[in-house]
Amino acid sequence: MQPNNHADKSNSHLSQTRSDTSLQRTSLAESPSSHTERSTQTRRTSPAGTSRGQASQARPTESRETLSNSNHGPASGLTPRLQRKGLVECHTNPSQTSGLLQRECRTNLSQAGSESSSRRNSPAMSTYSDRARTAPATATEMETATGRRCLDPPQAGSATSRSAPSANPSRSNKEKVKVRKDTFTTLADCDNPVADVIFIHGLGGHPKWSWTGYRKLDPKQPLPEKEKVQTNCLGLRKREKIFWPEELLSADRKDIRILTYGYDSHVVKCIPRPVNKMGIADHGQSLLQDIVSHRRRFNIPRERPIIFVAHSFGGLVVIQALIRSWREDSEDDMKAVCKATYATIFFGTPHRGSDDAAWCQCYGCLASALMCDANTRNAEQMNSRFHGSKLPELTQEFRKVAAVNFIRIKSFSETQGKIGCACLNGLMVDRYSSLLNSADEDHEFINANHTYMNKFGKHEDKGYEQFLSALKHIIEIEIPNRRTKKGLSTHLQTQQQQQHQQVSVRM
Repeated sequence: MQPNNHADKSNSHLSQTRSDTSLQRTSLAESPSSHTERSTQTRRTSPAGTSRGQASQARPTESRETLSNSNHGPASGLTPRLQRKGLVECHTNPSQTSGLLQRECRTNLSQAGSESSSRRNSPAMSTYSDRARTAPATATEMETATGRRCLDPPQAGSATSRSAPSANPSRSNKEKVKVRKDTFTTLADCDNPVADVIFIHGLGGHPKWSWTGYRKLDPKQPLPEKEKVQTNCLGLRKREKIFWPEELLSADRKDIRILTYGYDSHVVKCIPRPVNKMGIADHGQSLLQDIVSHRRRFNIPRERPIIFVAHSFGGLVVIQALIRSWREDSEDDMKAVCKATYATIFFGTPHRGSDDAAWCQCYGCLASALMCDANTRNAEQMNSRFHGSKLPELTQEFRKVAAVNFIRIKSFSETQGKIGCACLNGLMVDRYSSLLNSADEDHEFINANHTYMNKFGKHEDKGYEQFLSALKHIIEIEIPNRRTKKGLSTHLQTQQQQQHQQVSVRM
């Protein structure tokens, strides 16, 4: 009976050892830190027959199949690492196990030690140890080294939590400005600006798209936003849209305040939207009032210089606004607008009308026949063949206003026809009509047609370089000279008034 009792005790100890091993596997999966502590304790309590390297060396990477087998079955299905851990603990408690179990533990332990030593001397193990010495310190490096994304998110404030710089920081970090269609929109501002540069579009234009150029997409750069890409009828990307007053000019001139002005100048609108019935005089009066309101709202001083940049019909609106301002009798904010205007830059403004304005009249008449609302008053005024046009009178009066107030005039003329067709290759605004023939006027040509002469896509565009050079000349030379001229003119007027008073007293 005693031998049977001894065998039963051995079997119970073996089952207890296997249950302890399964518990250790569960604790190992739940707590890696506790697994490290137990492995350290195992190395300290390992017998003298096995070396520290053999007892502590672990397989670097274990296949998923082996780990899945370790969850089921007897101790033989365990991985060598778990086998050594469980059997070593059996060997360290020989008083509680039988001699048969002790011999089995020693045999399996010696086999595991020889297996681990051969694995340690293999080339794969040496490569793994080299990688362990130069382990990546950040999640980004870990992702690059392993080819997989790190599941644990980086902590806030760490080096990996900071976003990488964009390829184009000026485009991505800059806040978007929503351009308004019916008033002023500030595109760029600075402390103590030298001048306010105001962009005004033409007939049927838009405060943003009338000043938007195009450039080819760079395949090396990431694709821009969808709203900034012009696509063709097939949906293929063609060119990138560049709102150059905001994106180009603001980067080249950081000492000015840039604004764009919007007003309703559509010739035709579809049912049921009504069209605006205002003419050139009404648009000029509205522009003058909006400038005064804008300057009062933002507490802008009256003396700050104003530079107008106008395209086509917008130039006539600017001329009408300055004439209205000069006609004011009292020295109020309305009068101060004309005195604060230092220069005007015109892109193809028809000072003497255009023959193509007749096409615009035909378009309005056709829309009216189709029961759509249309306004052909402005097209009639710009028609050079219309005998009732007031453009010659408007131009002649503006020459006087510009001479008295020392307003510098810069005019750009187009050189290309409307389209490359034999019957439609004429200039929309010819050279004669685009000039004021004023004493303080500079004139240049831009190699583009009337539609694209004010649309630039990059800093290297010749038209943009011409405009930037003219603006630089106005800011750095004309504005200081204008103040000097104005001071001398005021001094001469004061002397003449004093002399006139003295002569009147003598008489």
